[in-house]
Amino acid sequence: MLVAGNGSAVIEVENARRALRRPRIRRSLQGILPRAGCIALALGVAEAASAIAVHELKVYRGIRYRTIRALLGDEQREQIQSFIDQSHLWYQKHDPELGWINAPGGSYVGCTQNGQGVRSKHTYSREPPTGNVRIAAFGDSFVHGDEVGDDEVWSSVAESSRPGLEVMNFGVSGYGVDQAYLRYMRDGRSFSPHIVVIGFFPDDLYRDVSVFRPFLAPGTGHQMTKPRFMLRDGRLVLFPNPLPRVEDYRRLLENPEAILLPLRSFDAFFPEGYAAGPFDFLRSVRLLKLAREQALQLRKPRLLNGEGFNPASEAFQTTVAVFDAFHRAVVEDRAKPLIVFFPSEQEVEGYRAGIPPSYEPLKEVFRQRSYDFEDALTAFQATAVHLAPQRLFVRVHYSGLGNAIVARHLLERLANRGWLSMCR
Repeated sequence: MLVAGNGSAVIEVENARRALRRPRIRRSLQGILPRAGCIALALGVAEAASAIAVHELKVYRGIRYRTIRALLGDEQREQIQSFIDQSHLWYQKHDPELGWINAPGGSYVGCTQNGQGVRSKHTYSREPPTGNVRIAAFGDSFVHGDEVGDDEVWSSVAESSRPGLEVMNFGVSGYGVDQAYLRYMRDGRSFSPHIVVIGFFPDDLYRDVSVFRPFLAPGTGHQMTKPRFMLRDGRLVLFPNPLPRVEDYRRLLENPEAILLPLRSFDAFFPEGYAAGPFDFLRSVRLLKLAREQALQLRKPRLLNGEGFNPASEAFQTTVAVFDAFHRAVVEDRAKPLIVFFPSEQEVEGYRAGIPPSYEPLKEVFRQRSYDFEDALTAFQATAVHLAPQRLFVRVHYSGLGNAIVARHLLERLANRGWLSMCR
């Protein structure tokens, strides 16, 4: 009886405690539920506002959320697959070191590569014949002479206009100054040129800090990677081509993020903040990633400073350093380096309106270094100022007339320097 009595007492005490706790629980729930509702409402409003902001950025600023995998659209995948299958390599081919190169013996719409990988219908001897002056030109599509036939390109016009002059055109569409320099070191110097033309088109500034071409130009037909130089304590350090084998492009199609994410530290146009994540379905997460990317971009020195190149930018400083290395190598080879600027149609029009070209700061650096350079703007202004700029261009590149003007200008300036009368 005593035990039973004590048990009843314990039960009564426990029931009393529960009765006391119930009001406290009710009061706690009454306080928590409104707070939870407020938090949920706030999160919903934030998500809705984020969705609107992401949409507005896309529509009005062209800033959109795209994962790395999404950057390889259907068309890009088809182009890469076509490249892997070797079905479209009519003029260019993959190059393990340089990214791509004009295929020796290739031809396309009036463009011919001889067996040495030079744009020409004839072959050159390894050493220039006695008494001849040999020019070797390196650079992008303006050096190569896109959109005109073999007989109209500036190098052919110059070569055919002066007996004893050879002009070897090593230009490759899409090249930066870095690839042009590497090609000279690997392929060009062995031909012992007397004069080395280093071509520069304004877009080369961006290419020199690019690795995966579609990051820089999403609509490009070049779906390949390239090497680039990095500046480390004022010295150039080469980051080799990250996809040196055709098989590497198969891996790119299979797993784009695994291939492209490691380029984050090397490609100035890598889309920061776009790595895919498990919460990407939330517009607030997407907005935070976009904001982070924009903040990172703001911390980088701009490539342009008003209308001209920004000397404080990584691209400008890297390009100058590559030019320095290129110039030094040519001089060490006992040849004459000549930098040639190829302006765009917009710059020709701007120059006639009194606007200096975007690359004027680069020319100023070359003046300080006493580098020899020529600007096709000078040629167009002197001999074609009465012509509409459209007469000098086809679509993007120089017309046959534009190429002829460049050729005559360069020959005149080289003759004035006395370079065309020299021989080894």
